[in-house]
Amino acid sequence: MSKSKSNIVVVALHKSGTNLIRKPVSVCGYEVAGQGIAESYSYLWVKWCMLGAAISSGYNMDSTRSELAARFFRKAYTKKGTNAIFIHWLPLGKHLRGWLTDSNPRIVFHYRDPRAITVSLYHYLLSDKMGSDPLMKMMSKIVRHLPSKEERFQFLIEGCASYFDPIRESVWLRFHPDVLSTSYESLVGSAGGGNDDIQEASLHHLLQYLGQEQMYDKALASLRDRDSRTFRTGHTDGWRSEFPEELLERFENLHGDIITALGYELLTGRNDK
Repeated sequence: MSKSKSNIVVVALHKSGTNLIRKPVSVCGYEVAGQGIAESYSYLWVKWCMLGAAISSGYNMDSTRSELAARFFRKAYTKKGTNAIFIHWLPLGKHLRGWLTDSNPRIVFHYRDPRAITVSLYHYLLSDKMGSDPLMKMMSKIVRHLPSKEERFQFLIEGCASYFDPIRESVWLRFHPDVLSTSYESLVGSAGGGNDDIQEASLHHLLQYLGQEQMYDKALASLRDRDSRTFRTGHTDGWRSEFPEELLERFENLHGDIITALGYELLTGRNDK
C-alpha cells in the first residue's frame, strides 16, 4: 500500500467523537469535509464540490443517506487530492469494487461504545446545537416532548431502533485488514478518562497508516487540548451512571450484537432475545 499522501475516508460513527479523530487528521494537512454537527449530507455534498469534485453522479435531495455515503466514497476514490471526507457509515456494496482492488483511498474507521453513543445522542437532542439533519430535528422534538428521562431513553432504544442500523452496516470495517480502526476510548487519553499510553499507541498507528509519522508531536498536542468539547463528561465510562439501569438490559438485548462486534463487553450478560 502506497504511503503517499492522498485522499482518505474517515468513517466515524455518529456521536463517536468525530472531533477527536478530526484533530490529528487536520494536523496532517488534510482538507476536511463532513465533520461537525452543522454538516448534513446535503451540506457535505456542496463542500465536497467546493474542494474541486465535479457534480457528475446525479445527487438529489431524495437520495437516502446510505446512497450518499456510497456516493461520497466513490468521489474520494475517483478525485485526486489530499482531502479527508468524513461519513457516518459505509455499507458494503459495489461502490467498494475499486477499493477492493487497490485499497485506495485509505479508510479510517472510528467508533465508540454504542451505549455511550446513546447517552451522547440523548444530550445532543436536548441541546441547542442541532444541525440541519431533518431526522435529528424530528427526534429532538419527540425527546423534548417526553416528560421523563426514562421515557426519552426508551424512545431512543425502541422507537428509533433504526438509528443503530448504520453501525451494523459498518462493523465489517473493524475486521478488514486494510482498514485502520480507532475508537473514542483509545484516543481520548486520561483527560477524558482513558489511558495516555493507549492514546499514544493508537495515534502512532494512525499516523503510520497515513504515512505522517513526522506529525506525531503536533497531533498528540491537538488531542490533549483541554479546551475541546470532546471532554464534556470527562470519563469514557460516564455513560454508565447516566444510562437508566432498568433499560440497559433491553438495549443490550436489542443491540448486543453491535456492542460485542465492536469489542465491548455486555454488562447484563444477556443477548438471547
